[in-house]
Amino acid sequence: MKIGSYIFELLHQHDCVIVPQFGGFVARYKNATIHPVQHLFSPPSKIVAFNSELTTNDGLLANYISQKLLLSYSDSCKLINDFVTLCKAQLEANQRIQIEKIGSLFFDPEKNLQFIPADNENFLTDSFGLSTVQSPAIQRDR
Repeated sequence: MKIGSYIFELLHQHDCVIVPQFGGFVARYKNATIHPVQHLFSPPSKIVAFNSELTTNDGLLANYISQKLLLSYSDSCKLINDFVTLCKAQLEANQRIQIEKIGSLFFDPEKNLQFIPADNENFLTDSFGLSTVQSPAIQRDR
């Protein structure tokens, strides 16, 4: 299903996208970083996490799908519900759910839901086009 791509698009515009009855994808700001040994400069970004406690439908995802697919709100809610049912069935079968460009969800051995974010995506639109760069070490004359 394309629900993952809609979540991906919304995370560029919003800090939280809730998938009703499943959980919320939360993006938080991360400052630019400098790695002192490797001399890597990374731009600021938004890191995605997953919170399984955010399950109440806020309408954001359903409205977005309604607009994109020209569906009624209730039809888009049904699409989301089908997606959630499929995801829960895969998780119960001990399979990983891979949401393209966002990350993967799985149950650990203690049946806790775990999320591993995709590390190659920056959801911060202010950093669009910026990538990590390496600079040679600065030699200082004494």
